[in-house]
Amino acid sequence: MRRTRLVVILLLFQPFFITACNSHQAFDGSKKSLKRSGTGNYDRAIEDYTEEIRLDPESSLAFYNRGIAFAMNGKYDKAIEDFNEAIRLDPGYGPAYLNRGLAFEKKLNLDKAIEDYDFLISRDPKDDLAYFYRGAANWGKGNLDKAIADYSVSIRLDPTNANVFLNRGVAFGDKGDLDKEIEDYNEAIRLDPKLAKAYLNRATAYRKKGDTEKAQRDQIEAIRLDPSLGKK
Repeated sequence: MRRTRLVVILLLFQPFFITACNSHQAFDGSKKSLKRSGTGNYDRAIEDYTEEIRLDPESSLAFYNRGIAFAMNGKYDKAIEDFNEAIRLDPGYGPAYLNRGLAFEKKLNLDKAIEDYDFLISRDPKDDLAYFYRGAANWGKGNLDKAIADYSVSIRLDPTNANVFLNRGVAFGDKGDLDKEIEDYNEAIRLDPKLAKAYLNRATAYRKKGDTEKAQRDQIEAIRLDPSLGKK
């Protein structure tokens, strides 16, 4: 179980912090800062955004993007401070709530994370990502039925996101429903044949069902796709 939980935690947080250039509102600051964030040079990006904030302390997007850089650098308290300021300056800016929720999840402050996702869902009941991440927070709290319900709504709103099927499969597995767990991994793999964690999790489920041949085949494929999984 611990191995499965590690897979989900790694999946959820690292790729999903959303920069302003992916949002509906165009970024009005330095392209250089965004480029540095995109290449992983977060320290330099933080310096650039700090300078932008000095020049324009009312720029919610500068605070927001610096919050992203802090979050990607593992400085979640500072990220939350910047998301707070972005929200104060622009109370309707949804991505700031979403990413603040993610930062709260990284700090295991799941109740605060759920508050942010609840706000987003109340504002837009079709926000599939808010349901996805609220599902993750509910799963982290051990509320498996709530997690599955949130993942299911997210899937209904966007049936093309392999990661949601992967995470719902884990929740089904935690409830002991191996058949539904495997069904979700099957769909995750259909949507993303290179999703190594889905093969690894399916291998574990097959092994629990006593199907060692399928389990071994999936484990081999998982490690082929991501050799680092063989070291865990």
